[in-house]
Amino acid sequence: MACGLKPITYAKNSLELRFIYATRSERIAIILTHGEGTEPMAVTVDIETAITQLQAELESYPEDGDPAEWAWLHVRLGDAYRKRLYGEQSTNLEMALRSYLAALQVYAADTYPSAWAKIHMRLGIVYFNRILGDESENIEAAIYAYEAALTVYRRDTTPAEWATTHYNLGSAYLSRVIGDRVVNLRTASLSYESALEVFTAEMYPSEYARVREYLGLVARYLDQLQGEDAVDKAVYAYHSAVMASNPMAMSGVWMKPTY
Repeated sequence: MACGLKPITYAKNSLELRFIYATRSERIAIILTHGEGTEPMAVTVDIETAITQLQAELESYPEDGDPAEWAWLHVRLGDAYRKRLYGEQSTNLEMALRSYLAALQVYAADTYPSAWAKIHMRLGIVYFNRILGDESENIEAAIYAYEAALTVYRRDTTPAEWATTHYNLGSAYLSRVIGDRVVNLRTASLSYESALEVFTAEMYPSEYARVREYLGLVARYLDQLQGEDAVDKAVYAYHSAVMASNPMAMSGVWMKPTY
């Protein structure tokens, strides 16, 4: 599981899955925000029912059926597993991953760009929260998936999806293990800033507040790293000065200066 931030999914409907930020030592928390009158247990039962029905439809799907419909059934099954509360989270995420990858056998970027982007958005979330596999490789896969979705999403045509993808991409770079830490943090900051072009305080107050909060977190991390870098440079300069005046100083043998 990746350390640092975890992505959220944005949805306009009353049932919304949000992944809450967690450290490496914490399990990912999932909060279902329900519409008025919706009980959490009812939602859980609905998801289990959906999984059973979707699996049955896919098992009996005719070979000469519509490939796009078959693929969308896999997307829906992946969504159900991703939101599932029963069972092991690691298994549910693997099942969601398998379903989304199956859907991509049909939904290509050139023929179904919208569906292709939506699946890559979901793949990014699954890879980033994935428990199995190598952590750094999962984060890299999440980054690739988010960046792929951004080749389709545009601020002027799909602003909410575009901003959410930038938000999640920022979270992935914030948690990235590979590469220069400062570069990753600066890339995360740029992604969060892009998200704020859509997530304004007036239109999306909760999203705006969340992005601003983690922009502040990035800034603090950068300050810490730059402070550590300044200390390292000072220590190096001190050692260089000592070595210049007394070459044996760092070897453990101090040459007594002559005056």
